[in-house]
Amino acid sequence: MYIMRFSCSFGAKMVVVAALTCVTYCSVRATPDTTEVYEYVLSWGGQGTGPGQFNGASKMGSDLDGNIYVCDDLNYRVQKFDSLGNFLMMFGEFGQDPGQFNVPSDVAVDEGGHIYVTDYYNCRVQKFDSLGQFVLEFGEYGHEPGQFGWPQNLAVGDSDFVYVVDVDNHWVQRFTSGGEFDTLLLPPDSMPYHERVVTAYPGSVYAVWIKTGPTEKRIYRSDPVGNTILTFGGFGSEPGQFIFLLDMATDQEGSVFAADDWLTRITKFDSLGTFVTAWGSHGHGPGEFGHVAGVTTDLHGNVYVADYDRDQVHKFRRIFVEVEEETEEDLTPQASLWLGVNVPNPFAGSTSIAYVVPGIEGSEGLTVRLVIYNLLGQALVTLVDAQQSPGAYTVTWDGRSESGHPVANGVYLYRLECGGGVVTRRCVLIR
Repeated sequence: MYIMRFSCSFGAKMVVVAALTCVTYCSVRATPDTTEVYEYVLSWGGQGTGPGQFNGASKMGSDLDGNIYVCDDLNYRVQKFDSLGNFLMMFGEFGQDPGQFNVPSDVAVDEGGHIYVTDYYNCRVQKFDSLGQFVLEFGEYGHEPGQFGWPQNLAVGDSDFVYVVDVDNHWVQRFTSGGEFDTLLLPPDSMPYHERVVTAYPGSVYAVWIKTGPTEKRIYRSDPVGNTILTFGGFGSEPGQFIFLLDMATDQEGSVFAADDWLTRITKFDSLGTFVTAWGSHGHGPGEFGHVAGVTTDLHGNVYVADYDRDQVHKFRRIFVEVEEETEEDLTPQASLWLGVNVPNPFAGSTSIAYVVPGIEGSEGLTVRLVIYNLLGQALVTLVDAQQSPGAYTVTWDGRSESGHPVANGVYLYRLECGGGVVTRRCVLIR
């Protein structure tokens, strides 16, 4: 991933300085009457060996121009795409020589455009220029500082220091951009830990230290030399928790995106570790994942997720959805056709939808249909399709499709049709 060197906040704007370029970003956050969700945009890739295809799409990184780099594990190469998924270049092949890989397990790009790749089974990190030409390598198999057991994840932080996760030696090592060993980042106490992922943000390094007992999982934010600043997250499936993280990324606001393969979702925390939102579920539809293997962001706040099973990259963009407030009219059933605001909204598990079938009590019933749609206008599940007498009704939606599969987090429409009348409202699912 690409990490800016300096960032300063001025009111609602964040000024980010890298090299000799000054770029201004709007720091936009949800307000009390809006909620933040990530909307599916597009996917690219597919299984194969040709340009733009993958055989194990896994960890990713991005550069200052918004290009996305993807580790193509079992094709033993790294591929570069623009933000729309158009193929730009690739480099690497199977082997042990410079420029070759035996499973590229992560990729990161520094502010000068240099590309760093962890070469897992060759126990080294390789550095390339912006054209994919080999520059240097560092590391070898061993258990001393500067050596690797199995280098898995890496990130580029302040002053282009390179942080490398070693899952065999149970530590994070910091190297200079020239490949010289600099600092050893150890677990926060003397207990045996196993760390899997690391990411960086100006002035901070984030690592997941996992004790032998999996319920101790936490994300630790430290300073660049490993002193703990704060911890957040925890083991579980509730919002803000995780079970099996394979990757993390940060954005320009300092938010952290954690890729949970077990729960098949991305969880977002703000820079203080507060849960913001989560999205994703297991499946093959838009916004669903097979195997969440990697995550990265670009400078515009878009999020990219690598799906190892489907050999695809999925792109999401952040949107702020206005949450409909309950008015007295919304809460009071009317004599005419009426559809209430779902409660709760947003919802995580299930939500209740109240509606009124108009008419005089005792009169003949009307045909009623209440259907959930996605934003593409595709019907997901029919909640009501029956003749109903005039009166008030309530139905519950559990966030699942007609086939019983959980749908992805996001914005959905629910539409009531009755007696020639139609009413549509919006609901937000955030697990």
